[in-house]
Amino acid sequence: MTERETEPGLTGPAWTVPGVDLDHPNVSRVYDWYLGGTNNYAIDREFGREALKLLPHAREVAHHNRQFMTRAVAYALAQGIDQFLDIGSGIPTVSPVHELAQGANPEATVVYADNEAVAIAHGTAMLAGNPKAAMVGGDFYQPDTIVEAETTRRLIDFRRPVCLLVVALVHFVPPEKDPERTLSEYYSLLAPGSLVALSHATVDGLDPADPAQKRVRESTLAFCAHYSKTSTPDFVTRTREEFTALFGGLELVEPGIGYTQSWRNPDLRPGENPAFSVGLAGMGRVP
Repeated sequence: MTERETEPGLTGPAWTVPGVDLDHPNVSRVYDWYLGGTNNYAIDREFGREALKLLPHAREVAHHNRQFMTRAVAYALAQGIDQFLDIGSGIPTVSPVHELAQGANPEATVVYADNEAVAIAHGTAMLAGNPKAAMVGGDFYQPDTIVEAETTRRLIDFRRPVCLLVVALVHFVPPEKDPERTLSEYYSLLAPGSLVALSHATVDGLDPADPAQKRVRESTLAFCAHYSKTSTPDFVTRTREEFTALFGGLELVEPGIGYTQSWRNPDLRPGENPAFSVGLAGMGRVP
């Protein structure tokens, strides 16, 4: 029996395109696997299974992050925004932005941007029949490669409010690469009233004096260190203060900074500790 018959996912060569590094797991493909997607390779699944040994609820962490993104898109739609730019999107996977946005507003336009070859190839093929959504190849550190792309300019009018999604990306940007500066370049391009959604790994709020919280804290740090084996080896946590600084110059949307599990989540059950989602989340508005 082949691997394709025993476990969902890519076995190549269907999505093996020039530039794909199959010697290292890829963070976007591993994330796809956590979410139950099928756009990943054996090397990604092997890495993911090892990661689950370190942080057994990593799949839940991924789903909390995805649900935050879903609520952020819904909030933006409720504010009348109909343009979405998802940077570092990875492979458009479970509950992708274009399905969420266009399900509520068929006229909504969506651009996904990533620098990973499989994400670009799969996203391009997936969206081929959708004239209002597209995938572009670009580098987070070089905003012009994304915002000046012909496809982006066709679908996004930066003279009007945009919802910029930078979800689970900046924790792969170490402090020495100055993510605040790069993010500020994106913010400067956005019209007043635009919204920016960010999420980021954290161990803030986990009390090391509490045995259960200490275990999750230590497991999360070990999980992040495990990513040194991937094609994106830097995986850092930030404190609430450091995360808040990423919104420099923006007005925080109520309720301010929260956890991915709790941000604007009316279904959070009493007694749940959202700090266990080990992700901070928030949304800022361009004044």
